[in-house]
Amino acid sequence: MVMNTLYRDAATDVSSDFTFDDEVLKAFLKHIYSKDFHPMDEIEEGMFNAVWEKLNIATDKGFGTRQAHDPDYDFYQELRYNNAVFSAFKVHRMQNDMAAFLLDSNGNLKPFEQWAKEVMPIADHQVYQWLRTEYDTAIIRAHQAADWKQFEREIDILPNLEWIESTSVTPGEDHRRFWGIVRPVNDTFWDNHRPGDRWNCKCGLRNTGKRATPKNKLPDGSKKDNPSDGLDGNPGKTGSIFGKTHPYIKNAYDGAKKAVRKLMGKVEEEEFSKKMPEALLPEQDYLKGKKIRFKKDFFNLIDDTPGKDIRFQIDINGSGSYYMPDTTKVREGRKIVDVPEPKRRMVHIAENKRNKASDWHRESVIYHEFGHAIDAQRNMYASKELKDVMDKGRMELGRRGKYSYWDIRYNSEKQAFAPVKVEKTMSRFEYVDKRLGQLYEKVRRMDAETFKRRGISQEDVIEQICSTMDTIMSLNSRFGFGHSKEYFKITGMSEKEFIAHCFENTFAGNRVFKKYLPELYDDMVKYIEGLTP
Repeated sequence: MVMNTLYRDAATDVSSDFTFDDEVLKAFLKHIYSKDFHPMDEIEEGMFNAVWEKLNIATDKGFGTRQAHDPDYDFYQELRYNNAVFSAFKVHRMQNDMAAFLLDSNGNLKPFEQWAKEVMPIADHQVYQWLRTEYDTAIIRAHQAADWKQFEREIDILPNLEWIESTSVTPGEDHRRFWGIVRPVNDTFWDNHRPGDRWNCKCGLRNTGKRATPKNKLPDGSKKDNPSDGLDGNPGKTGSIFGKTHPYIKNAYDGAKKAVRKLMGKVEEEEFSKKMPEALLPEQDYLKGKKIRFKKDFFNLIDDTPGKDIRFQIDINGSGSYYMPDTTKVREGRKIVDVPEPKRRMVHIAENKRNKASDWHRESVIYHEFGHAIDAQRNMYASKELKDVMDKGRMELGRRGKYSYWDIRYNSEKQAFAPVKVEKTMSRFEYVDKRLGQLYEKVRRMDAETFKRRGISQEDVIEQICSTMDTIMSLNSRFGFGHSKEYFKITGMSEKEFIAHCFENTFAGNRVFKKYLPELYDDMVKYIEGLTP
């Protein structure tokens, strides 16, 4: 069988702590035998959940568990989702391999004990041997995905990667000729040759400042260099531990794709909060083609009691997003205008230029505006817990100290502008305001390709700077930018904007904020994590 050949070499070098619950297997066999489901059109969920859990445990070991505010959280969720797809195809293959033995040569159902004995070799291979190999490989590949994310973040400091020799007791010969190769992180070489493209491969990569190996010194390619089936693709880019060339998927039985789609529909229903608008599901227009998944824990904070429930609207012609509170009148500039009942308690999202330019904004604006709605439901803006977080932030950022920074000033001797290192005693408010202002101008001048190499877009960085500056302004309107000073003079607006940014940081993450204001960032996340549905 194809699978025996595929996993043959990997099975000789296993060192994992893998175990599997025999009771799950017994229940699986009983369900197949009793025909509680149709093996061709459905997938037995007990075995599916057990296999998926094992691969997720392996992913957590390799990639690390990630919380909602982690910048890699969405990617982490993508890995787990694709583990589910792989698990579904695996179980569909296994249940149909076993179901094929149910009838004897006369078309009669075999006694359970006879059938169970005949299919135990399938169970032994699929669960105790193959799943163990998949578990071990998932740990390795997930770790490589985590490394790749780090390589992308550090590309400006360490632009190249070096292939490190295998740590295996009996390393394969096919990768030996690549040991010591150095190429740029974004070089196409790594798309075709890469540690981890063999089952249980224990070669590695490390980022380095060493010079790249010249192209004419690279080993010639051949068919034997092709990735093993199922290990094509860089998991750090694809978000998938196993590829579509795996025999479970490539050679799937008829009905497998339909059965997997049906099961994944149920998985997605459980993945997302029932309080989340349907328009924010992955297959809907707002997220079509995006790798954004809105967090269940966030939308579970909403009170959907009739009369308190939150309405939602996406305006493809809108210019700005906002939350309309449950009020009869609002101020528009200097005017007071009536609010019709159908427009109250409404999150209004504009499908504007900012959304189209930045996926981070597309995601964070949902948390921001629905955050306003959750605040309104709970009166969070008046709570002591919020006051404590904001007071601490003001106190810490208000402390004065001696700071140094680079500034562009006119040099009269050279009759030109030049960078000058400036030392000044000032508050941390002023210092961070200067640093972020300079970063904003620098980012706007930089080449967009520079950001692509870092795994983030130029517009994403700009939006994160703007969000951080608006948060600063909510604490002290003399610094930062975003909403107007007049806006923050309105009673409660500083608190309400601060809360909305707390939700952003917790559920969308903000790398700029976390770098420049780490203590405040952590306090904001901790505050939101203290909320209960």
